Amino acid sequence: MSLETNNEAKESTTVINAAKEAGTLSTLLVSCAYGLPLQTPSYAALTLGVDVKAPQETHAGFAKRCVELTMRCLGRDLDMALEYCGGDINGDDTMNDNEKENVRCLAERTGGCGNGKQIDAYYRAKFLLRYLAYLTKIGIVSSDDDNNSGSFL
Repeated sequence: MSLETNNEAKESTTVINAAKEAGTLSTLLVSCAYGLPLQTPSYAALTLGVDVKAPQETHAGFAKRCVELTMRCLGRDLDMALEYCGGDINGDDTMNDNEKENVRCLAERTGGCGNGKQIDAYYRAKFLLRYLAYLTKIGIVSSDDDNNSGSFL
């Protein structure tokens, strides 16, 4: 790929701000679902309540926007949690084999590479999955048996 073609590809790339597309209330609700996980059933109920009772002029498709934002955040967090960090956390790949083995052992014990950002991302992904499970339980998200993809009710 030439440099000119690469520059053209960068210019045609659209950056999506998921939080802006979802709206402020959806963003707040999803951030609470992964940041304050003790009330996850309440967040799912609030999602349903706003979707059903709020005026359609201002909140049409609220539950769908919440689920879409949750899926984007889940993808981001899974990517971050599963990212390989064989070298030092700061990017310095000058560790000897013994140090690399110690990092691997720490990763086995903590569920990540010992990097705090990865461990946080793991827990955020876990809490977002819990939020999606509650949304499924109350009927906002359902599984389509024909093609195994999710659908909105």
